[in-house]
Amino acid sequence: ISSELAHRAVAAAIGSAGSDRAGSATTLAVAVVTGDQLTVVSFGDSLAGVARNKTLRPVNQVSPFLDATTIPTEAPISQTLLEAGDVVIAATDGLTDFLGRGGRRELGRLLFSGDQPVRLAEASIELAFAGGAGDNIAVALFAHPPAGA
Repeated sequence: ISSELAHRAVAAAIGSAGSDRAGSATTLAVAVVTGDQLTVVSFGDSLAGVARNKTLRPVNQVSPFLDATTIPTEAPISQTLLEAGDVVIAATDGLTDFLGRGGRRELGRLLFSGDQPVRLAEASIELAFAGGAGDNIAVALFAHPPAGA
């Protein structure tokens, strides 16, 4: 994803939303898995992480948000190698800001509960609601297949 393309999409969306959205900004996390390589491009404070051994480890760093006026000069890119059984998670701050004390540990444990991905996403959102989140929660999960799969 090019930072200029992302900027144009955000500017168009803010412009079409009307004057009550002037000055708005957004966050974006894109995760691409190629073989065992995870590449993340992110803007803002969305989380892209890897759950391994019941522990959630962020892959990306908080970076400037996308808005209608500032064109980022380059996209912040992070990479890591995946292992069999890893779970990749991308989530908005609606999840991460409301996990509460020990929430990342609990989320890491949850991701290894053996539930189906849809149920894991629902349980992650329930965890955030239990921590006080009101809305703005989005979660995407990817279970890295075992070696040889």
